[in-house]
Amino acid sequence: MNDILFSSAMIRRIFRIILMWWLPSIALFIFGFYLANQNILSDFKIKELANVEFAKNQLNDILSERLMDLMTIKGILEEYEVDRLNEQKNPRLIKILKHYVAETTFYDQLRFIDLSGQELLRINYRFPEATVVSQEQLQNKQNRYYFQQALDLEHGEIYISPLDLNVEHGKIELPIQPVMRLGTPIFSPDGRKLGLLFLNYRGQNLLNKLTSVNNGVNHSLRLLNSLGYWLHHPDPQKTWGFMYGNDERFGKYYPEFWSIVSAKQYGQLHSQNMILSYATISPITDSTNKNYSIKSFIDPNNHQPEVTWKVISVIDKKALNDIQGKMLNRFSLMGIPLLLILIVVSWRLAIISLRHRQARIALKESNEHLERTVELRTRDLSKEIEVRKQAEERMRRMANYDSLTKIPNRALFNDRLQMVIEMNKRRTEVCALFFLDLDGFKAINDNFGHKVGDQLLVHVSQRLLQTVRITDIVGRYGGDEFVILLHEIHQIDIVNKIASGVIEKISDTFFINGNEIQIGCSIGIAIYQGEPVEVNQLIHIADDAMYKIKKSGKNNYLIDWVKNHV
Repeated sequence: MNDILFSSAMIRRIFRIILMWWLPSIALFIFGFYLANQNILSDFKIKELANVEFAKNQLNDILSERLMDLMTIKGILEEYEVDRLNEQKNPRLIKILKHYVAETTFYDQLRFIDLSGQELLRINYRFPEATVVSQEQLQNKQNRYYFQQALDLEHGEIYISPLDLNVEHGKIELPIQPVMRLGTPIFSPDGRKLGLLFLNYRGQNLLNKLTSVNNGVNHSLRLLNSLGYWLHHPDPQKTWGFMYGNDERFGKYYPEFWSIVSAKQYGQLHSQNMILSYATISPITDSTNKNYSIKSFIDPNNHQPEVTWKVISVIDKKALNDIQGKMLNRFSLMGIPLLLILIVVSWRLAIISLRHRQARIALKESNEHLERTVELRTRDLSKEIEVRKQAEERMRRMANYDSLTKIPNRALFNDRLQMVIEMNKRRTEVCALFFLDLDGFKAINDNFGHKVGDQLLVHVSQRLLQTVRITDIVGRYGGDEFVILLHEIHQIDIVNKIASGVIEKISDTFFINGNEIQIGCSIGIAIYQGEPVEVNQLIHIADDAMYKIKKSGKNNYLIDWVKNHV
C-alpha cells in the first residue's frame, strides 16, 4: 500500500486535483476581496457624508436654541423697567435673570449696555452660581467691535459674532475660552431703543458636540471657519491659528482640496490617500425662524467674514490601509484554512480512487465513530463549562454584594467610588457621597429580635433604591450603615431633595411581621468636584458629618464640601 501512496502516478493525480480546485478558488478569493473592499469603502463614504450632515444639523440646532435664549431674555427685559437694573430697585428682574443664566449654564456673561456703550448690568456665571457685578466694576464698551457693529440693529435683528477666543486686557485668556457673542437691541414700549443685550456663549459647548458625534471610524471631526482655520482638531496645537497669528489652517495641508471645499456647500472628495467629507454651517442662511433676522460683520481683529463654518471628516491613508488590512485578514482567516482543506481533500480523493471499496467503507465507519465521540465529548464539555460559569457567578455575587440586602457591599461600593473619582479627574463633575446611619436600630434588635432587625435592613435598602435616581449607587457599608453615591449632579438642589427624600422614606412606619416599627436616620454628605481625594478620605468626611448630625439631634442631614478639607 505504501508503494501505491507514494508512487509517481499517485503524486501526479494529487497534483492535478489540487490544480483543479486551487486555481478557481484563488480567482474567486481575489474577486471576492475586491468586491468586499469596494462595498466597505462605499459604505464608509455614505456613513461619513451622513456623519458630517448630522454634525451640521446638531450644531445648527444648538445655535438655534441659543438664539431662542437671547430672544427670551430680550422679552423679559422689555417687560420690566430696564432703567432699574440693580437688586435694590428691581430685585425680581435680577432674580429672574440670575436664575436663567444659572439654569442654562451655557453663558459666561449676560450684559445690558446702554447706547453710549456703558454697561448697566453684567451677570457673570461661574459654576455653580450666577453673580451680579457691582456698579463700580461695570465698564464702557463703546470701542469694542461687537458693540459698534450691533448698535444699528433694529427690531427683530440679532447680531452674531465669529467664534473666537476670549481676550482680556489685550491677551488671550488661559486656559483658552472659545466664545461667541450674541446681541440684540432692547426697546421701550413706545419704540425707543434703550440699549443692547449681549450673551457671551461658551463656544466649548459647541465644540464638545463634535467630539461626541462620530461614526466609530476616525473619531476626528474637524471644524473650520470661513478662512480655513481650525476651530476644532484632534491636535489642539493646530487650532485658533488666526488668534495666534500663525498659518495653521486646512489649506496649508490640503491646498488641492481647499479651493473645492471653500466653494461648495456639501460634498465628498476621494483620492488614493484619503476620503474627505464636508458640509457647510451658516447660521445666517440656515435659520428658518421668521421672528428674527441674523446679522454678522467682519471682526476687525482677525478679519473674519460672516459666520460660516465647515464640518470636515477625514479618513486618511492610514485609516484606509487599516480598513483594507482588516478585510484582508478576514479573507485570509477564511482562505488559508480553505486552501489547507483543499490539500487534504485532494490527497484523500487520490487515495480513495486507488483503494478498494472495503477500505473506503472502513474509513467511513472510522470517521463516523470519531464524529460521535467528538460530539459526546463536546456535549460533556459544554455541561462542565455551564456548571463552572454558574459557580463563578455565585462566587462573584458573594464577593461583591451584601448577602442580606442584595445591594453592593463595602468592597464593591468602594471600587465603584474609586472609578467615579478617577473619571472626575478628567470631567470635574459634581458628585455627592451620603453616609447614612439608622437611628434607633439597636433598640429594634433588642425589642423584636435579630430576625426582625435583618428584615428591617432589607426594607431600608429597598426604600433607598426607590428614593435615589436610577444612575445612583446604593450600598451597605456594614451593620446599620448605608452609603449612597450621587454622580453627575447639575444642581446642588438635587442633593437636598434626595437627602430630604431619604429621611422622609426612612421615617415612615415599617410593617414587619405584624409589628409597626419607627426609626430615623442621620446622614453625612460629602460633596466634591474633581478635588484630589482618596476613597477613605471621602468616606471619612461624610462619616464625620454624620456623627455631627447624631450629636445635634439625629434624623437630619449635614453637607460638607471636600474642598474645605483638601
